Amino acid sequence: TRFNRFRLFLTAPGKPLVLPFPYFADVPEFPEIRAVDAPPAAKEKNLLFLQSISRAARRYGIDFILGLEQVWPAGGLSFPPLPVTGLTREKTIPYIYASLKELLMHCPEIDGIYLRWKGASKIPLEQQVIFLLETYGRVLKENPREAGLILDAEGITQETVAALRREGVPLTLSTRYQGVFFTLPCYPVKTPAEAGYGGLDPEDAPLPMIHELWTASHRVLLWGDPELARRFVLTFPAAGPGGCAVAPPLAWKDAGYDRRDWPILRYGQTYYTWEFERYWYFYQLFGRLCYNPHTSGKVWLREFNRRFGAAGADLAELYSIAGKIITIYVTVHAGAERNILWPEIDTGGLLDYYLQTPPGVPEFFSSINQYAGDLLDGKTGSRVTPEDIAQYLDELGNNLLEKIALCRGEKPSPRRLSNREVVQEVIREDDSTLRDFTVLANFARYHAVKIRAALALTLFYETGDWAQLFLARDLLREAGRFWREIIHTTNNIYFHRMVTGPGEAGHWRDKLLLLLEEERRVNALIQEHQRQGLFLLGFDFGAIPPGAHENGDSGVEKRFYFAGPKTEYNIEEGFGWLATTDLQGVSPAPARLSEKELASGTTTASYGLQLFNDLVWGRKPAVFRVDLLPGTYQVRLSLCDQTANPLSHGPLSIRLNGTVLAEDLVIPAGKRVDLERIITIKEGEYLAVEFSSRRGGDWFISALTIRPTTPLIAHSPAVLQQDAPQVIQATVTGVN
Repeated sequence: TRFNRFRLFLTAPGKPLVLPFPYFADVPEFPEIRAVDAPPAAKEKNLLFLQSISRAARRYGIDFILGLEQVWPAGGLSFPPLPVTGLTREKTIPYIYASLKELLMHCPEIDGIYLRWKGASKIPLEQQVIFLLETYGRVLKENPREAGLILDAEGITQETVAALRREGVPLTLSTRYQGVFFTLPCYPVKTPAEAGYGGLDPEDAPLPMIHELWTASHRVLLWGDPELARRFVLTFPAAGPGGCAVAPPLAWKDAGYDRRDWPILRYGQTYYTWEFERYWYFYQLFGRLCYNPHTSGKVWLREFNRRFGAAGADLAELYSIAGKIITIYVTVHAGAERNILWPEIDTGGLLDYYLQTPPGVPEFFSSINQYAGDLLDGKTGSRVTPEDIAQYLDELGNNLLEKIALCRGEKPSPRRLSNREVVQEVIREDDSTLRDFTVLANFARYHAVKIRAALALTLFYETGDWAQLFLARDLLREAGRFWREIIHTTNNIYFHRMVTGPGEAGHWRDKLLLLLEEERRVNALIQEHQRQGLFLLGFDFGAIPPGAHENGDSGVEKRFYFAGPKTEYNIEEGFGWLATTDLQGVSPAPARLSEKELASGTTTASYGLQLFNDLVWGRKPAVFRVDLLPGTYQVRLSLCDQTANPLSHGPLSIRLNGTVLAEDLVIPAGKRVDLERIITIKEGEYLAVEFSSRRGGDWFISALTIRPTTPLIAHSPAVLQQDAPQVIQATVTGVN
């Protein structure tokens, strides 16, 4: 293993944004600037730690890089930043210069400074240049270090880089390789600023460039795939003298967590002295392949044989298969909240969220919605489809389990693990490794099935074919079995409150709530649509909750049009209120759709049927109009207040085109009432639903569906399968 640099990055996720300098030493020029939560003994301990680790790196011939996170000066941030006292905006630049100089004097073994400037893109160019030249640039010019200043490129303009170089600042740029997750290695078609390139094309950057591989997707489970590691290195041959950097597993352990002594594996389940030793293969692969991507596999096979004897080759093959699974998942199922999600324990959220999640590389992979649209339109695209991914994950998972069974001796094999007994409280590395790979195998099978379930649900939303809804339910049940296998495998092995990065924490068992809620959601859809039958038009009345577009929860039931208190009739839409004066809407409570809501800790409701958790109500008469072609229709109105604060409503009256449907109706809180009537629409007529209430009362409406009295047929595309019976089915409903 060949590494020549070690970076210790100081940050405090979820805590007040402060510079670390007051936590290491006082600055004689600024005695008034102190960290109120760092007494002298704590500062002395912190400084001794930094000196110790930098000296240890020097003894082993490794450059020690101190990573800092800069957050000032920037608009919109509170000042002074608690819990630091005595610091003003005017003192920021001279204090950073003096404190960094003081720190380097105490720690001469620090070989370079890595700087990430959060919010740099919002700082004017002139201020960027002045700040960097008068602080970090000035210190490193006066006190040269081997690695100089390594600057995170995100938010830093090309003009700033040019100005620093003109002033002779020893500079290297650092960019995150395709975001924070270890996706499939490929040179990105786009280089978005949020992925760390900050508008700088690495091919054209006239200075050393370090490519950072952030492995926030691979945190605790074992990883080791020579093919992926080699391809990662080969995708940036023009990196020049800067090289590459990798963040190993556990790099974010304890982020934002006050307890510091928790183990990854529970006590009595370890086979190592230090936790990083568990990930020896990760270090070996990147340590060798980053130097020579054509290193022979015999190099690591020797280590496998040393550790596992005759089973070494089998374990090496298992590593290679298992190492692809999380990378495939984060490539094709990116999610919008990468900074807070932990892919290794990620269910992907409820199906309604899962099917909306975009792929990580949309230029190469089709989303579930895109693929469903292509199926319905009879199109074929050039992108890799969700079904392709599901099939590949299925193959990886099943192949992995098959080989695990061979290694355990559960099936005949020419090579198998030795018959050493697992002594009480002594865990062999091979046994622990196979457990990790069992988790990954079931993770692959879970998401293979869930992709297909999400596709089936999408096809139901587009076509109304109940067969797809039943298929989604059955696939969800199958996926749930795979997730429960993961829980069974990990329950007594892994610590139950793992904190591996900012945001999400916990254990696989914590996700059972989402599994149960998505099954309830699909079952509720089945019950409602069997009750309603197929319909021509459906309207979900209510109000859009705040932030609906950001979290994907509009509160509107799929296959229904939204009708709010301000949905005024217009001829293009063909529906709406004839007058919206005095109409009120109740929006649904925030719902749990994904791990994001679990990680945030905010109070959210279960995401169930969306028809009755919102409504439109009023006290004055109102008319809702729907334009229809001439014919005979069944009209159904559903009234049920299951909002966050349900109330009783009435006495209310409803008329359809002047004909009384209900008179002086009182509906208790939470009770559902369905009203039906057959009406005939003639040429030039339309449907008018009239609402009114007695003085002191109110009326409300939750949902409205309209269907012709003739049968309706819904079907989804038939899929031809070689050597399999061809089944063509459709959903047909009518009015009794």
